[in-house]
Amino acid sequence: MKNGRIVMADNTELPMTVKGNEAAAAVAITKDNVYTIQGADVYGLPLVLPARFFIKLVRDDPPKLDLLYPAAGMLMIHPMQEVCFAAKAEDDCALKEVRLHYFYNLGGEQVLRVACNGTNAMLAEFVLDFEKQKDVHVGDTVTYYLVAEDLKGQQCVSDMFAIGVRPWEDFGTYGYHPLMPPHGYAGPALVNIMAALWDLNGKKATLSKAAFEQECKRIADNLVKK
Repeated sequence: MKNGRIVMADNTELPMTVKGNEAAAAVAITKDNVYTIQGADVYGLPLVLPARFFIKLVRDDPPKLDLLYPAAGMLMIHPMQEVCFAAKAEDDCALKEVRLHYFYNLGGEQVLRVACNGTNAMLAEFVLDFEKQKDVHVGDTVTYYLVAEDLKGQQCVSDMFAIGVRPWEDFGTYGYHPLMPPHGYAGPALVNIMAALWDLNGKKATLSKAAFEQECKRIADNLVKK
């Protein structure tokens, strides 16, 4: 071959790089299209390739993320416990990484990462070892969420969840069984408030200022002691 080119349906021509009897070109796919291939050999004779080829645009959707463990809700742990996290991430093309973002009380954000190396499905697992955390006290709270990101930079962000630290004696006596405190209902669980705020933050761009403030007040009213 001497030269080659791709001719799109709108007569746009893309030159091809020729090497021996092969020719190649990269095409940016932005829509469905039709193209033909034209060219000539070293003697100037045209290529006879009357066939048309079709391009079908398949959109690359953001990843999907499914939190397998812990289950949704407020997880109560003792001060020396390890907390394991497991999440399944999937993408129609290729995953870059899965991340666990967490905050200990009012401290700064910390991030744990699991590389996916271009696979399109991944079981990501993380461990937080509270025995290594300094100054763990009863009543401390860890808020966390997970993110799956593909190679294009598209992300799927989970809801936000919470972990609470309860006394070792309470844990040793009752294990994982949830107990109603002796004084009865103590207001909404923190994880429910965080989930409502996280959901509202995601909807903020679609709400009017009045509607957004109304939703903020509705959440705040649930924190007022009746």
